[in-house]
Order: sequence, then C-alpha cells, then structure tokens
Amino acid sequence: MPKILVILPISIAGSLIMKGLAHAFNSCGYLAVTKDIRELKANDLEELEFSTIVNYDYGFLHNEQITKYLQKNKKQYKIIHYFADDPKSKYANDEDGKLYKELVKFNPYVFVWDKTYLNLFKKSKYLPLGVDPAAYEAELFQKSLYDITFVGRPLGAKRQKILSTLFKIYGAKLKIFSYEKHFYNGAEEMLKNGLLTQAEYEGFKRTFCGFVQTEKELAKIYSRSKVNLNITIQGEDNMNYRVFEVLASAGFLLTDNQKCIQETFDIGKDLETYVNELELVDKIDFYLKNVEIGQRIALQGFDKVVNHHTFIDRARSLLALVEHL
Repeated sequence: MPKILVILPISIAGSLIMKGLAHAFNSCGYLAVTKDIRELKANDLEELEFSTIVNYDYGFLHNEQITKYLQKNKKQYKIIHYFADDPKSKYANDEDGKLYKELVKFNPYVFVWDKTYLNLFKKSKYLPLGVDPAAYEAELFQKSLYDITFVGRPLGAKRQKILSTLFKIYGAKLKIFSYEKHFYNGAEEMLKNGLLTQAEYEGFKRTFCGFVQTEKELAKIYSRSKVNLNITIQGEDNMNYRVFEVLASAGFLLTDNQKCIQETFDIGKDLETYVNELELVDKIDFYLKNVEIGQRIALQGFDKVVNHHTFIDRARSLLALVEHL
C-alpha cells in the first residue's frame, strides 16, 4: 500500500484542509499519515518510507531540518504542494518571495485553488477546494438563531468596509465569529481608518461572538443562520474554504461573485452571490424576509457539495494527475 505523508500547517483552515485530504487519500486506497510541520523530524521520513509528500502552501520549507533532508533526498519522493493562498503573499507567509524561490528549485507538483497562479510553477494544475461533509454533521431543518453571520477574520480593507457598512445598517443582527485578537485588531483598524465612529466602534464590539473550535460547532452556526456571509480577500477567481463548509453544513451562503462559482454552482439554486455592497444589502434584506427560500437553496447546495465536491473527489483528481506525471 503506497504511503503518503500529509504535512499539517500551522494555520487552522490549512490544517482542516489537509486533514480532509488525508482522510480522502485513505479512502482511495493509500496509507496517509499526518504530521504537524512543527513536530516533523527527518527520522519520520526515513522510518516510514513514504512515496509521496503532500504540503499545504510552502509546507516543509517552514521546517529547516526537513528542508535540508529533502534537498539531499528529493529524488526519493513525489513532492506535492497544494496552494489555497496566493503563493507570493502574506497569506502564504512569503511576502518577500524567498520561499517561492526556494520551492521552485525543488520543481514540485503544484496544485492551486485559483487558476490565476497556474503560471507560477512549471508543473501546476488547478484543483478547487472541497470538504469532508461527515466532519460537519449537518443538521437539516434547524430553526434560525442568527440573522447575518460572518465567520473569519475581520481584517483587510475589503472585509472591513463591508462589515462596517453592514453593522451600520443591521446593528445587532450582525454576528461575527473569530479569534478575539483578530476581531479586536480589525475593529481598531476600522476605527482608525474612519470606517467606524467611536460610538459605532463600541457597538461593533458587541457583534463579537467568540471563536469556534470544531467543525460540528461551525455546522450548528451555519445551519442556524438566515444568511451566512462570505467575503473573499485574496486571489482573483477562487472559492475559499468557507464556501464549501457552509454548504456542507446545510447553511444558506451569500458570497461575493466569482467566475469559478458560476461555473461550479447554480446561482440562486445552490447559493447566492453579490457583486457590490448595494446588491449585497438588497439580497440580505430579501433573504431575511424570505427565510424559507434561503433554506431551500441551502438544501440544494448541501446536496451539490455532498455529491460532487468532497475531498474524496479532489483526492482522486490529484492522485490521477500525479500518477501520470
């Protein structure tokens, strides 16, 4: 049985993605072993005799010992990198481009979640994100507890502009789930940049609902929200992980419009999109008043993801491509 090492990154979303892929590799007849990048040792590679190493973003390059080992022994492995972040950005921890230059030397197989970055690597393929629906244990037909929910960092100009605008319109109907540090950093930036007055800043702080620990807890929030908001902050044409996990939770999703979303889902049937703040507010108003329509869309989206966009689907595509390279 071929052995695959799946290296888990420090980031929460990245770790969830890689654990989902590892589980999918096992379902495809491989033996996948997960190791935290901070704990991985060269002995692990020698003793377990892996044939393939799968990394998230720059993966092993964040571990000096493993990097040196693979520089000497890279011909023994198929080295794969899956980027769900802009490879030349702070999101991939490579603002100065040093990791990119180092990775190119390895000439690995690279899969990107956004077609924009296909030209950055010699051996690259497009592979959208997926999800493990079983991890979320969607609860269908749940009574709504929240009106407008945003799960994620309220950081970055795009997110802060939208969230501050929605708070001014909807007030306490907006609920934000995030790391406390990220939330307050974002709120303070909104105040500093004039997106919130001092009084609005004090009110905005009351939108904070804490950090969500597990996929099951996330599913309960997504499935019980009338509107789950997604605001993409990097790349040019991609579906971030929130798209798939909201749908896998049978939650109604309202996300910013992307070409790949139009190609993958039926807009208005599987999920909803917006192109600007005006349309966003119009659609929020509509779905807050027509909750049953949103619930029907959520069920359709759930069915689409479970049948076509799981990590098993992605793992099969990845393995088929790598086997022929």
